[in-house]
Amino acid sequence: MVGGALSKKCEPFCHIMPVRRGEIEAVEPELRTLSENPEFKQKHDAWTASRNQFNAELKQPGSDAQAEKWQKLYHRGMDPGGAPAGIADRQTRLKVKPFKKSA
Repeated sequence: MVGGALSKKCEPFCHIMPVRRGEIEAVEPELRTLSENPEFKQKHDAWTASRNQFNAELKQPGSDAQAEKWQKLYHRGMDPGGAPAGIADRQTRLKVKPFKKSA
């Protein structure tokens, strides 16, 4: 039983995210305001405007947003203007090995 309900056959019931021991503790987080980085703030504002427009268009029957169903720019590695986001080693899919069946 997971979360108070029975799982259906072949239904995933957990997500395993392996992280090497000590990696999380080695991170030194820091809070900053967007105004400290005007270029990043401009990109964030453009993304926010793009996202708000997309969500508004989702409610319009026959719109491009309804046909697209979800905003795929991040998935495609693009900024809100459609330019490459500049992440060279970007990865959208994992090629994981299947579980071995026990004997």
